[in-house]
Amino acid sequence: MSTAVLALCWALFSGVVFVLVTRPWKSAVNRLPWALGPGLVAMAWVLGTGTAAMSDMMAEGRWTGATLTIPIVPLKALLFGFLAYYCGRGVVAARASQGTMAQRWATPAVLAVALAYLFVGDVIAVRGFNLERQAKRADLSEPEIERIAARVRQGRATSDEATAFIANPLCPDDVREGAVTNADQYVRLAAARNSKLSMDNLLKLSQDPEYQVRLYTIYSDRLPPEALTRLVEDANEYVREALTWRKELPDDLFQRLTTDTSSRVRAAAALQPRIADDDLKRLLADADQSVQREARRAADNRGWE
Repeated sequence: MSTAVLALCWALFSGVVFVLVTRPWKSAVNRLPWALGPGLVAMAWVLGTGTAAMSDMMAEGRWTGATLTIPIVPLKALLFGFLAYYCGRGVVAARASQGTMAQRWATPAVLAVALAYLFVGDVIAVRGFNLERQAKRADLSEPEIERIAARVRQGRATSDEATAFIANPLCPDDVREGAVTNADQYVRLAAARNSKLSMDNLLKLSQDPEYQVRLYTIYSDRLPPEALTRLVEDANEYVREALTWRKELPDDLFQRLTTDTSSRVRAAAALQPRIADDDLKRLLADADQSVQREARRAADNRGWE
């Protein structure tokens, strides 16, 4: 489904629900322009930003986020729309009321504050999302690179913008290499993802205290054999599991993973096409059922009875 079709479906769903709830045909109060107008504008804002975000996530292959966006956007649009609508009605009613100031303006004030809070948060989120997208672009110009680098150096970049830029191969050397010693593990993780990171710093990150950082160094095809040998003995099973998927892993190191103490690692090893027949037969009789199950899948793919 294209984003244009999805946006149309969102608009139809949100519009129908909004009309059924507000029922503008029932009375003049229900169709007050100062209520319907802000309500429709608020919904249009959410649908517009939601469509743009959905399009970007689909283009970047972020399918989990895109899938979650499908039901969230129309519900969010209705929330914004109803808050704006009833806030508008509340303002009109407060101006016509004869009660005290507090009685007249309490409800519209609360709704206005809630709506303002949501709008400000949404604007900040949209801005942050756009900054992150900009920072990860592969066609940044020299002025754009220097502008973003300056924001990162001065600590003015958002967290997502900084990590996206540090992982970008266009990131200047001083920003990229300096990220290796950053106290934030996600900044170091971003550096580990950068294909231009120096070998010394790549090796340093392969021994990082945080296993997520060590894990991301595995995806680099530049890790030397001694680093791979060390990582095969890593204390974290997720790191060792990731190694089973590395095609460049020497055969002797891969064979060691088939006898790993973690059933998670053995199960991952069983799924690899490179696993030797003898090792696969052994895993078919593994003490752990999850390992047996994955080994059976691999055996079926080989046509074993």
